[in-house]
Amino acid sequence: MAFSTRISLLNLFFIFGLCLVAGFCVNAAVCLVFGANGLHPAFLESEPFWFVYTITPFGETSSVAGMGLLAVVGIVGFVLYRTFFRTTGQGELFFLSLFLFSLLPETLRLAIFNLQLWHASPLIGVILSRIVFGSRMFGLLSLLFGSLYALDFQYQKYGIVVAAMILVSFLLTFSLPFDPQLLLTSGMFKLNDELGVFILYVSLAALLIVNNIISVARGRAFLTFAGILAMLLAREMTIFALSPLPLVGGGVLFAGGAAAAYFGYKSQFTLT
Repeated sequence: MAFSTRISLLNLFFIFGLCLVAGFCVNAAVCLVFGANGLHPAFLESEPFWFVYTITPFGETSSVAGMGLLAVVGIVGFVLYRTFFRTTGQGELFFLSLFLFSLLPETLRLAIFNLQLWHASPLIGVILSRIVFGSRMFGLLSLLFGSLYALDFQYQKYGIVVAAMILVSFLLTFSLPFDPQLLLTSGMFKLNDELGVFILYVSLAALLIVNNIISVARGRAFLTFAGILAMLLAREMTIFALSPLPLVGGGVLFAGGAAAAYFGYKSQFTLT
């Protein structure tokens, strides 16, 4: 796959990302116009973390703030690492850019809130929930493939790899059962098979961590590994942030992780 084609592929993701950010701004404006009561649809429960459901006083507000934070981190980080990739041409940076892009579909959760406000069919919200879950899986696979390139994986047809990641992520997601009668404070309809998805997430994350540890043992900058791990943890903190503390912590961890990974890659690839 030609280098110019890889850049064009990233540019397509960038355009789609801008559309998602613009859509989030529109949905946020709708929430502001119609008031906070729009964030209290029927069957609403809170979602502090996997399997645990409880009511928190700042759940809805923190959830929307978390979406905004993910939008900012996603678009700014994507632009930064896309530029870095254009300078170095390294596969790790290409897939890290895609991970940062995968944060942007989280903004669709606000659209689900607004759809319930306008009494739209829950089927639309379930479809959007599937897209969000698919983007999370896509982001995890992006980091996983990036870690393979850190181990000198030589396959250069990035377009085929990206297409396979999208296919696997969304085939899996659209096969999962969702409860169309239970909308969570995170803005997602409840996933019925949480245990199976949780085990899959943990397994992929563990494989990702093992690959990165091996790459560090082979001479890769530890700062890069620490930054990637911090961003992965920050994503989970921000997604499930239903109070100000984890939201702020996730934002700080994202900034620190992105900076650490950047300077780790800079020392590795000697960016000038």
